[in-house]
Amino acid sequence: MVKKINLMLLTLLNIKADSLSSALEQIKVDGYIRGSYQVHDVTDDRTYRDDALGGKLHIQTGAFYGLTLGASIYSSNAIFNDDNHGLVPLRGENHKSYSILGEAYMQLDVGKSVLKVGRQEIETPFAQVDDIGMVPNTFESAIFENKSIDNTTIFLGQIQKMAGVDADEVDKFTKVNGSKGMQVLGVNYEGVQNLALGAWYYNLKDNEIDSIAYLEANYEKELGDMTYGVGL
Repeated sequence: MVKKINLMLLTLLNIKADSLSSALEQIKVDGYIRGSYQVHDVTDDRTYRDDALGGKLHIQTGAFYGLTLGASIYSSNAIFNDDNHGLVPLRGENHKSYSILGEAYMQLDVGKSVLKVGRQEIETPFAQVDDIGMVPNTFESAIFENKSIDNTTIFLGQIQKMAGVDADEVDKFTKVNGSKGMQVLGVNYEGVQNLALGAWYYNLKDNEIDSIAYLEANYEKELGDMTYGVGL
């Protein structure tokens, strides 16, 4: 009996080792390089110019029993012009070039459910990357998504901090809604052809806004080589 148990343990250890080795072998590295140039002509003042070069470097492991790890570094660096007067922030709080660990997360995929915890990019109507500058918004949060119901995605989120273009400090993670954070509930439904329906609720107690309720309906259809859409 002891020999059989030892054999089973060795087999399990080998399976785990192979799975972990496979996860490490499947590491993916991607990202992008981008540049920005802004001219801000102020009446009765002078013309301000700002530029930046930077981007994103992202790394993610393969899955180990459904668990993946990921991280991203974002960067924005002045090149020639540094008046720090652009309409979209290109500099950090000290008006200098900066880099930030914008993503550092663990993601667990189980069946039709995904749990993602840590710093991450999020896309919802009122908490999103808003990628209009050099460094997008990212959030320290716990996000759960489930697609067990046909054509339906359920979204639950607890958001604690954020950094990025819309944050109080673009180059530092700061609290959202104090110590209580923001709670998010969303449901998207795409069971009707060409129609997407969404309903979202954001809880922001003890803030200037107590809560946000958001409903949307979008209809899109192709007509020859064209696509038209109507949204409400």
